[in-house]
Amino acid sequence: GEPVIIDFGLGFFSNRDEDAGVDIHLFRRAIESTHPSLLDTAFNSFVKGYREARGKEKTTQILRKVKEIRMRGRYVRERKRSPSPDKPH
Repeated sequence: GEPVIIDFGLGFFSNRDEDAGVDIHLFRRAIESTHPSLLDTAFNSFVKGYREARGKEKTTQILRKVKEIRMRGRYVRERKRSPSPDKPH
């Protein structure tokens, strides 16, 4: 059968980019943790459908927000970190 996505939107509807970004980020993390070998294919397919539904400009805007969310402290593993200049190497 066809895969189905269930949105557990915590009981509210929002048009905020932040909320959409968090939802997409968590969706990506779910794929990454359960089916890492399918991450690129699945996420790219999702983005294609999202773009068709939301439009190119809005999708680009939301994906920028997703990237910003991924760079936050909670997701440190996903950021590139440079060595601290005050610590010995």
